[in-house]
Amino acid sequence: MCWKKILDYKTAFNGMINDGMNIRDFENKETRITMSITPEAWYAENMANLLLIEIEQGNFEDFNLVQQETLRAMNKNLTAPLLSPEKIADMRVYLRHLLQQWNQLPAGQTLELLFSL
Repeated sequence: MCWKKILDYKTAFNGMINDGMNIRDFENKETRITMSITPEAWYAENMANLLLIEIEQGNFEDFNLVQQETLRAMNKNLTAPLLSPEKIADMRVYLRHLLQQWNQLPAGQTLELLFSL
């Protein structure tokens, strides 16, 4: 399972990399400011942050409401997509699975993630 299979996004982070953006561009503040960020990239970044908060604080009672509020604070021109309870659950399960793999990884080893295009 991968993010694209859950959300079917084509222009979020992986799409930007696949379209030729250098991953190091995200480290450079001046370059980052000039990037053209797609709505999908905004949505994905916001959802990723919320899912990580849930890992530490527990699941939000209404994920869709929280993502709408937080996305509006980041970018007033966007309305967050309404996600089905199944998609939200799939994302939560997948993230927890990845974090479990990461935590079990022996020191010096690499966790390799596969993404479908």
